[in-house]
Amino acid sequence: MDLVSVIIPVHNMEQTLARCLSSVEKQSYRNLEIIVIDDGSKDDSYKVATNCQAKDPRIIILQQSQQGVSTARNRGIAESHGNFIAFIDADDTINVDFISKLVRACKNTGSDVGVCNVIYRYKHHDERPLCISNQQTLNREKYLDELLYNLKGFVANKIFTKRIIGNTRFQKDIAICEDFVFTIEIAKKIQSAAIVNEHLYNYHQDAPSATHTMNTKHLLSEIDALATISELIANEQAKTRRDYNFEFAITMHRRHYECISKTSDERIAKIINSKYKVFLQKAKQAHTLTIKQYLKLFLYKNFYPVIVYLRKTKHNIGEH
Repeated sequence: MDLVSVIIPVHNMEQTLARCLSSVEKQSYRNLEIIVIDDGSKDDSYKVATNCQAKDPRIIILQQSQQGVSTARNRGIAESHGNFIAFIDADDTINVDFISKLVRACKNTGSDVGVCNVIYRYKHHDERPLCISNQQTLNREKYLDELLYNLKGFVANKIFTKRIIGNTRFQKDIAICEDFVFTIEIAKKIQSAAIVNEHLYNYHQDAPSATHTMNTKHLLSEIDALATISELIANEQAKTRRDYNFEFAITMHRRHYECISKTSDERIAKIINSKYKVFLQKAKQAHTLTIKQYLKLFLYKNFYPVIVYLRKTKHNIGEH
């Protein structure tokens, strides 16, 4: 039975860490090393981890000054010994067969990546929006498309062979969507991805993670990450590049509007607008957008505030 390394970065997660570790400890797949990286926590996260370690010797605790989730994950990779690696967020949980089903799927299909569906756990209800293809495997091109449009860039609902990770690491200068960049870099190296069309990863929405509490600085980091992905797929199929870059441009419009309407941070808004102009110039030079997409972008940019207003009005009417 292959050793699987489960890497869990932790920063001020005393409220959820025990829940997370419990779900990992209860895995039906037993041959695990559970690597907890305490990234400079100021609360009792380390104490929670040591209490769990006393009950389960498979838990390894590493401490470091606060350097961010990417550095923590990278250290976990460096310290790991498993043939497979999984990354779990400290505020989330995994179903009991998460590891076993993903490892089995990879082995049965000869794939270097295994992927499952995600459940969004809210306080009063659950949502199961990520529906993967019913195919057992996706080739490199189809998997890349799924990542960009359906699976998003979650790193936590996947398992990777250590071989395919190789020297690829999380980019330390990206605070938001760093896992998206990582999964795209890995996707470019694989032949196929194994698909487990079951909801095995629980993405809890009851804790203030970075993506739950995005600020204006995070908006810039998100755009830089998405720009990096645009560069990573520059040599992919034309349709893949066009569709992704169109969605990227739409995202920049939304973030620009959010800066103006919600935070009144005109400085960040100007930076986003400047990045958008640079992106558009590159897109024109590389012919990565169609005339129809340019027209949609023009309409979206000029009428998005109206769309937001109409949505709010419709919502308010619905409440009455």
